[in-house]
Amino acid sequence: MRPSKADLAPASAAAGRANAWTPGPDGKVVGFVDYPGGLPALFGRGIEGFEARNVRIERPSPLPVGWNASEMLL
Repeated sequence: MRPSKADLAPASAAAGRANAWTPGPDGKVVGFVDYPGGLPALFGRGIEGFEARNVRIERPSPLPVGWNASEMLL
């Protein structure tokens, strides 16, 4: 999901998704983390006991610049 202009500049009384894209002093969205090595198909940090069944991941070939060669980073 990409933020819209309304997400990046929410009304003062906004709640929920509207305030989830609040930029910090550095201009980056608060709470976002960079994906180590680029964008994977599935990313998780601090997860224990993760299980996935019947998951199908399709990605373009060649991978675009900035995408991780690994499909999953857990």
